[in-house]
Amino acid sequence: MNENLDPTGQHFSASDKEIEKVLRPRTFDDFTGQEEIIENLKVFVQAALQRGEALDHVLLHG
Repeated sequence: MNENLDPTGQHFSASDKEIEKVLRPRTFDDFTGQEEIIENLKVFVQAALQRGEALDHVLLHG
């Protein structure tokens, strides 16, 4: 497998890990601005978890 495509990030350098952290927030608290949209996303995720289903497709832009 191409180590650049490793979803676990085990082969990333320290600088790559920092970039990855900025590009892919791990929690909703890592997002800035757009409070109403973040709250809606939280509701969508919680509803999917309660149903035991995957979240529907979501397109994030910006």
